[in-house]
Amino acid sequence: PWSTGLCDLWTDPELLYMASHGFCGICCFVCLPAKTYVDLVNGLDVWRRKPLPGRTSADEVAIRGAFGINFSAAGWAMLWNAFILSLFPPIRIYWRWRLRQKYVVQGALYGDAVAVTVCYFCSALQEQREIRIEQDGLFAAVKGIDGAKLPTSYQASFGISTEKSDTTRLPQQMVGASFRLVYPFAEPSGPGRGVH
Repeated sequence: PWSTGLCDLWTDPELLYMASHGFCGICCFVCLPAKTYVDLVNGLDVWRRKPLPGRTSADEVAIRGAFGINFSAAGWAMLWNAFILSLFPPIRIYWRWRLRQKYVVQGALYGDAVAVTVCYFCSALQEQREIRIEQDGLFAAVKGIDGAKLPTSYQASFGISTEKSDTTRLPQQMVGASFRLVYPFAEPSGPGRGVH
């Protein structure tokens, strides 16, 4: 399943803020899906990549946009995706389907079509959150554990714990006690015994 729900808008306040501001909402309807597809195809680090000296052509840098066209910078790929999206909006359904295929998210093509059509903004945010989660090793590991509660990207970036420590259920003598780890099969060491 998806790491976050379709309507979990507040799980990543930074992303919500970035997507909801801009000229007449153009960021949420065109720029965010275009950026998401650039991130999907090239990885999140594409925005920080520096081309090697002497390599400035699109084929040498090879940042992919829609339809497999190479660009020399991530910004150009995003503009190309935004242009394609504005000409043919249903391509978002394909982009969402491709994201599900890459990150092995359960679902169906008709579900993608319904999500993109009925709740365009929510689905765009969900896709970007999924890419952020999948690109982070900690989130991917937690997601792989069955039944584990996935922390939000906001909590992880600021080091906020998802669970409170509860010492009320411990016996009083155990609160604040220190414990020593004992290995039952370790060889004893001491005078006359070599450390192996």
